[in-house]
Amino acid sequence: MSRIRAGLLVPALALAFLPLSGCTDGGALEPAGPPPLAQMEGFPGAGEVRTGYILNAQGQPTRVTYEVKRGLAIWQGDIVLGPAESVAASREELVRTAGPRLGVAVRAQERRWTNGVVLYQLPYPWQTVVERTTSAMQHINSKTGGMISFVPRTDFNTEPAHLMDVIPVLSGCGVNKLGRNGRTEVYIGPECTVGNIIHEIGHVLGLEHEQNRCDRNTYVNVLWNNMPQDWWPQFTVDCAVNMDVLQYDEGSIMHYPQYTTINGQTVQLMQSLRGRGGLMGQRTGLSTTDVSTIKQLYSSSSGSYDPPPGSGPGGGELMTSVSVRP
Repeated sequence: MSRIRAGLLVPALALAFLPLSGCTDGGALEPAGPPPLAQMEGFPGAGEVRTGYILNAQGQPTRVTYEVKRGLAIWQGDIVLGPAESVAASREELVRTAGPRLGVAVRAQERRWTNGVVLYQLPYPWQTVVERTTSAMQHINSKTGGMISFVPRTDFNTEPAHLMDVIPVLSGCGVNKLGRNGRTEVYIGPECTVGNIIHEIGHVLGLEHEQNRCDRNTYVNVLWNNMPQDWWPQFTVDCAVNMDVLQYDEGSIMHYPQYTTINGQTVQLMQSLRGRGGLMGQRTGLSTTDVSTIKQLYSSSSGSYDPPPGSGPGGGELMTSVSVRP
């Protein structure tokens, strides 16, 4: 998770999204018909692929792969870690400088919104952004049976400890942090659908991209040669910082699509190994297992889900923003 605020110029953000296929349960078989087409979440254009080191929640160096675009370190396409120069190039540099703490793996209690209550702020002059974000929040609240609730900010004289700040941008969607972590910025462009916003709020709640689970290769074959190399970090599995809990869900709203377009051509990015490729990439709403994920994460009164001992890095001490499946 990013522990620093990205220094962003809002007009410079250009994250591309298009509506994807319909919402389905992860247990259904692949439907017949043409494959869903969509642009990938994230910053458009080619970026320089780098590897670097960040500190995880235990203060230990962790190797990550990211892209550099507009001077920012972009992890998994639509997550801004911070200025690229802040990411150490080597373990030795990170240890020597004692930072930055951009740890992706975090303690559960540190990144879950207490009692599932998310304090938010909307840009009211931008009516379309307000309406779509409100619809996304209502969807999550309804699907989770009220376990996740959203409360508008009313005190503007005091800076809150944690806030979901919705910011209008010229194009696309994205977030600068995962989970509860100070001021979390959610970037919403005019083409960003309600489903896209649900996806981004999923990050705010602590959910990771489904195709980056450590067990991904058991269920999905990534077709690396079909995509530009600068897209590879969006599909990189790093078991040092990711932890899987229970089952994989191709129908998750956090999963990328199996097909997209590159230079006007239809390209297959992933192949389902159990015939569920048509479920990938839906942005209609939370799947049944997405709902179970959130309920697992926020099942205790403190608003945190602690994995069983030995189920991840640090013997259960760390909880990454991963999917929890029934």
